Amino acid sequence: MRATRGTETLARYNGSKMNEEWVYSGSTVALQWLYNEQKTNLNRK
Repeated sequence: MRATRGTETLARYNGSKMNEEWVYSGSTVALQWLYNEQKTNLNRK
């Protein structure tokens, strides 16, 4: 029982950690995209 509970907790922890990393990488990509858009807009002028 104890091992199962521990594995469940570990899986939950790893899941939330992965989710955090995914959200972080997603926002980083969005920021890079916005930055590149601004750069191309400046170059057009």
